[in-house]
Amino acid sequence: MFRDAGVPITDFGDFPTHRKIIAYKKGSTNPDVVFGDQSSASYHGTHTAGTTVGNDDGIGASPNDGMAKAAKLYFEDLSGPLLGTGLDPFLDLNDLFLPSYLGNAGGAARVSSNSWGAPVAGAYDVTSLNTDQFMWNHPDYLIFFANGNSAGSQTVGSPGAAKSVVSMGALQTAPTQMNLATYTSRGPAADGRRKPTIAAVGTLISAMTPPSDYQQISGTSMATPAAAGTSLLLRQYCTEGWYPTGTKVPGNGFTPSAALLKAMCVNSGDMPLKNSSVTLAAPDNNVGYGRIDADIGALLRRRSAPAPAGRLHPGLEHCTKHRVQGECHRRDHPARGDAVLDRLPRQPGHGGPARQQPEPHGLERRDLVPGQRLQRVRHQRRLRPPAAPPTT
Repeated sequence: MFRDAGVPITDFGDFPTHRKIIAYKKGSTNPDVVFGDQSSASYHGTHTAGTTVGNDDGIGASPNDGMAKAAKLYFEDLSGPLLGTGLDPFLDLNDLFLPSYLGNAGGAARVSSNSWGAPVAGAYDVTSLNTDQFMWNHPDYLIFFANGNSAGSQTVGSPGAAKSVVSMGALQTAPTQMNLATYTSRGPAADGRRKPTIAAVGTLISAMTPPSDYQQISGTSMATPAAAGTSLLLRQYCTEGWYPTGTKVPGNGFTPSAALLKAMCVNSGDMPLKNSSVTLAAPDNNVGYGRIDADIGALLRRRSAPAPAGRLHPGLEHCTKHRVQGECHRRDHPARGDAVLDRLPRQPGHGGPARQQPEPHGLERRDLVPGQRLQRVRHQRRLRPPAAPPTT
């Protein structure tokens, strides 16, 4: 899914001419963070990266490509064998996100997928603050974080508890993909904000792991890259000019802000979902605004009857940043809010940064060009490459 015989990657560095991985960087000052994925962590980085941008066109014939197969990857490693399933990012996460935003001659990331975090019971800590700071200062950079796998209410991890990120819950696999995964962490955040933002299938996701096998893994770690890849397709919908006609018109292309792209993800939420036998109504603290669905997201282009006085037409609209606290969505129709305001980061309620210890929820990051490290998982089973795409 990632190899390029002409540009081998054997150490940290920039690789702007590589067909898939334009950079493989160290996102830590810890000497125990070393180059390469690791079997002790179930090759978590390779698995999640494959879900988002995996593509073997030209080097293989697998039908199991990632969500945004033409995108490239800026990868930042946060772990190593001596850390087990733990990780140690830069103390200030601004330093983690900036390199991928600046990029290199091969491109620069505008979507970041992160399948890692610390169990903080939904507290807004320094890592969440740093993440919100970066998004506030870089309004075209959308960050996804796994919500966690702690299986209860008010168990949101950090930085998934940040205000502006898309925090991901997990659903079961087909044919019950509209059901909540029992392991997923749920909101609200400690200050009452709704979490997760949205949900995606995260159960028994089959993706490539070294050297050439597929492995099924479950967790919000798996839901996160699937949604991040979907957002890349929604971003492409905007930049290539498919909106508002549904036909590619380059002159209509524009670069969406992170707030607008997040709003498209929120607005795409597919309902109803279930928690066991209980039907959930979006938005809630189990699945957020529902199951991300790019087909519905693309339908934001539709304009039907004239809007009532004082209301806007449904559609994609840019939204100016405002300094507000809490969730703020403009409602253009009864079921969904299709604009999201960037929220000013605030100081956490207590002390220093949370210690980055693995919960069954994460250990790595990667930034997507259109790099992460991992989350411990509930189920894993090594498979031979399937003959057909997984049904998840």
